[in-house]
Amino acid sequence: MYRNKKDKIMKILHIHSDKKFISDTLRYQHDNINNTIVLLSNDDIKLDLEIKSIRFRLNFLTLKKVLSYSEGFDLVVLYDLNTHHIAIANALSPEIKIIWRFFGQELYMLDKQAYLSDYTKKINNATKSSFFNKVKASLSYRIKRQVYSSFYGYNFNLFQAISRISYMMVIFKEEYDLLSKKYALPPFLQIPLNYIELKRINGNKNKILLGNSKNDFNNHLDVIRLLKGIDTSNCIIPFNYGADSYYAERVLQEARDQKISVLNTFLPYSEYEDLLASCSTFVLNTYRQMAGGNILLALKNGMKIYLNQN
Repeated sequence: MYRNKKDKIMKILHIHSDKKFISDTLRYQHDNINNTIVLLSNDDIKLDLEIKSIRFRLNFLTLKKVLSYSEGFDLVVLYDLNTHHIAIANALSPEIKIIWRFFGQELYMLDKQAYLSDYTKKINNATKSSFFNKVKASLSYRIKRQVYSSFYGYNFNLFQAISRISYMMVIFKEEYDLLSKKYALPPFLQIPLNYIELKRINGNKNKILLGNSKNDFNNHLDVIRLLKGIDTSNCIIPFNYGADSYYAERVLQEARDQKISVLNTFLPYSEYEDLLASCSTFVLNTYRQMAGGNILLALKNGMKIYLNQN
């Protein structure tokens, strides 16, 4: 890792594509650290932050601007390794160290079927139109990426980007060890887990939180089917994050049939904390590590937590 000389200020650039995780940047606080945030987003977001921040449009044309802006920094932290971040990692100057803040989908998506329940896979494969729309969207994206690769010289090779990265920042060493059996990964760097004061389970609350997003990794439908026949009016499914899909439509349909509440509105962090504080139970039916922040909040609020044994 880069070491400062005496009185040397380390310049760190944090590149985000999701505004929800910008708060992660606050981990990098020191008198000898100068943080700057870049958010790649097409939303008109006002970045009212104490840390210097700038927003670029999320498209391939702006990558040259981002790369130019990155020059002069000692370290770049990439939050997620999506397509745009892959191109950035492959194009950054060799003198710049890179940390990859791992979220999960970068590698789990390569073998997605292994982390879906049989029922989730059945729903995903239910309609030909859904399949053809996926193929169409995939081809369109691949063609667009090839054009930008040919004309602008971007390199979108995931594994070349991984080999360029200096450190991989992961929450759990066990998860890193598991993934390293399948992929050649950069050295492990522990994400610090903030100390939380655990509360006793509050028996006066009766709301149930199911899943953390629209993402089919949640395998919502298996749980909804288990709840059939009992009163589920106190159950809430967060659906304000993630992509629309046929799977998401089916979850909505079955949730409404059972009078399960669906949260579609994006909440500020403080309001989401209040929502969890009103719940007694958190059910997460995933076959992979995800929703770590939600689990910590659930523990903090004294909720019972049910995880899939896988």
